[in-house]
Amino acid sequence: MRKENKHFKEIAPDTLKKLREVQLEILKEIDRICKKNNIEYFLIYGTLLGSIRHKGFIPWDDDLDIGLTRDNYNKFLEACMKDLDSSYFLDYLKTNENYHLPFAKIRKNNTTFVEENAEDLMTHKGIYVDIFPLDRIKNRDSLLTKFKVITIRTLIETVFLKKKMHENAKFARHPLYVRLLSILSLKNIFKLEDYIVKSLSNDKGNYYISLFGSYPYKKDCFKIDKLFPLQDVTFEGKTYKAFKDYDYVLKSLYGNYMTLPPIDKRVNHGALEINFHEGCNCNLKKR
Repeated sequence: MRKENKHFKEIAPDTLKKLREVQLEILKEIDRICKKNNIEYFLIYGTLLGSIRHKGFIPWDDDLDIGLTRDNYNKFLEACMKDLDSSYFLDYLKTNENYHLPFAKIRKNNTTFVEENAEDLMTHKGIYVDIFPLDRIKNRDSLLTKFKVITIRTLIETVFLKKKMHENAKFARHPLYVRLLSILSLKNIFKLEDYIVKSLSNDKGNYYISLFGSYPYKKDCFKIDKLFPLQDVTFEGKTYKAFKDYDYVLKSLYGNYMTLPPIDKRVNHGALEINFHEGCNCNLKKR
């Protein structure tokens, strides 16, 4: 008997195809802005894995991820404020007071992608591409670094709790720490996140880390010479940039990544609603 997979919600093939078309459209706009402003970005996480193993999307995947170094990430956010086409929305803390994540998304206006456990959030719910910053740090093995990373990730889980995203919050790595930090207001949580990120940053550091990913932080932290200079890879028939030693990165994140996981281990975002209609009143979903 096949095990139930609570982290996967099947999407009809036609809907999945259209979803990916919109995500690639968003990626095209991101690429345009980056080229115009001389900003370097790269494929990351499942999108990187898909590019290597499938030359495109992982067959059951429903999102698209890119990464930038922190300097380029900040440049990208600034560029979007003046260059982003009005068909899209830069979604992050400075453009959306109801936003709850420490990394940005570019969303397509007048579309809907309602994720499980986020249906009651009063916020923009357009189809999106995730934009992850990578931060340069000096020593990934110190106890202070470990404590700061744990605190950042616990703050993220605390936001889930305060936003009543209980399905996310119940998987907290340090639930007592979450309860302690929950005395802070959302505004102060975001300030503390920003402070800790800046305190970790070191322009002369030997590592880049993705502080906001879902993997154990040492699996998501790599020496600079393993990542740069970037190289070309193919994704859905087009050329994009990826890490210099993507094999090393993917093995760290996924193990034997060229072998497909069993069906009960495959994950997606559990979309409750996907809508592509132009003019639909679906950017906000009220409680």
